Amino acid sequence: MNLRSILPLLLVLGACNAPDGGEVSGAEAARHPDALSYPQVQRFLFFAVLEGLYEDGYDTETARAIAALEGEVGVPKNFVNGCPICIQALSAFQLYALRPSFYGEKQGQDTFGPGVGPALRERLHSEDAAERGEAIRGVVEDFVQRRLERSRFSEVQRASLAQYLRQMRKKGMAILMEYQQDDAPEDYLDLYREWSACPSCDGANAAEF
Repeated sequence: MNLRSILPLLLVLGACNAPDGGEVSGAEAARHPDALSYPQVQRFLFFAVLEGLYEDGYDTETARAIAALEGEVGVPKNFVNGCPICIQALSAFQLYALRPSFYGEKQGQDTFGPGVGPALRERLHSEDAAERGEAIRGVVEDFVQRRLERSRFSEVQRASLAQYLRQMRKKGMAILMEYQQDDAPEDYLDLYREWSACPSCDGANAAEF
């Protein structure tokens, strides 16, 4: 294997190891024919969460509580509105909460797993935003990790996925900080004022790539 053939891979891996806070471009990864595209990463996130919900058998009440919207304008209670990672996770929770029963199931089965354990369920329904957010962070991390392990992604695909997730988290945190400014719309400021992180962003980026 010559240097020209491995150079695109080195560029991808180098970008993924860039210091936090530095500008990381997706251009290097996009040039490699095996790299994931941004839309593919969006779909990966959406299906990771939706699949995890079905596998674990989340109850509808919990899914609805996590996907709840607040205020007159409908601000997501547990996700940063407009965050590219949160959008996919929230959409998956919303869709799951609206799921029908499986066709032909006389018992009305509509999911697979045994359901959320009592300890986790209590945390996901907590009135304390920090406790609830930490629980959601762990859920998203688990869902993303499981789908990643089944993905059979190549080294380049994993590297490009990690790179895009960091970029998406950076954008999500920038949006969160905008909502925490004094001139932000009141509904957003009231909800996000005390947030120090984006649970879904932290969870997705905590997976082992």
